Amino acid sequence: MINLAAVIDNLTAFYPLDGKRIIHVGVDGGILTGYSGTAKEIVGIDSNPAIEPILAAKLMAENLTGKFQVRIMDFLHYTQRADVVFFEFCLHEMENPLTSIMHALTIAPTVLIVDHAYNSQWSWYGCETEKLERSWAAINQFEVRHSAKFEETQHFDSFEDLHQKLSVLGAESLARIEPLREEHPIGISMPYEACLL
Repeated sequence: MINLAAVIDNLTAFYPLDGKRIIHVGVDGGILTGYSGTAKEIVGIDSNPAIEPILAAKLMAENLTGKFQVRIMDFLHYTQRADVVFFEFCLHEMENPLTSIMHALTIAPTVLIVDHAYNSQWSWYGCETEKLERSWAAINQFEVRHSAKFEETQHFDSFEDLHQKLSVLGAESLARIEPLREEHPIGISMPYEACLL
């Protein structure tokens, strides 16, 4: 697990979201919804219908149901305008990151991207290095107005916890973590970057 409060603090210090209408892409289960308190309204978009009940419970617990709408859909089909499109650790997972950024710029004047750094040890264990290379190459085709790098660590009390977290990523990921089996606790470096287009 990571220090989510620190990630949210870094995000809001990098680009204050006060009073903004936000399209939050890759909202997943709502782990970063803590930034929402000062935003005007948010539309959370995710293509995975399984997250809907988890996210609904999180928004209710944080008293955000009035300002946070959820859309289970392909981001490329969303056309309502906003102040900011925020990609939360998801651009590398998109089939075509370049197309996704280009679409974002048609519906908002500002695009905020937070994603794993290319040299992330955590992403290597998750077999995401090639995906990150592709997404950062897409980002670098645009004028980056502002960027910042941050460092976080994924902490696990036991190898079993780490194994459970990465088991959905397949055999190669599990093979990569095998040398960590005897470490207790386990800490894996997770550098990430924020950029503003």
